[in-house]
Amino acid sequence: MFWKKKKPKKPSRKDIIKKATQSMQQKREEIGDETLDSIRKAIMDKENSALAKAQKEIKNTDVDKVLDNLSVWLRDKE
Repeated sequence: MFWKKKKPKKPSRKDIIKKATQSMQQKREEIGDETLDSIRKAIMDKENSALAKAQKEIKNTDVDKVLDNLSVWLRDKE
């Protein structure tokens, strides 16, 4: 005989958010504010570095313009 298995009740969105918030607060207390501040500062320094700025600029450039410039450089090289 086959019996219908009861599916476990899925937690609601509100319950998931509440659990995540509690977990975040607990981890924040474990890590400490000084450590979090130093991590935050390191991330901000990395994001504001010259390399990061250059990468953002490259990502935001027009692809066609880059291809045109590359083709001009290649023609000049030959």
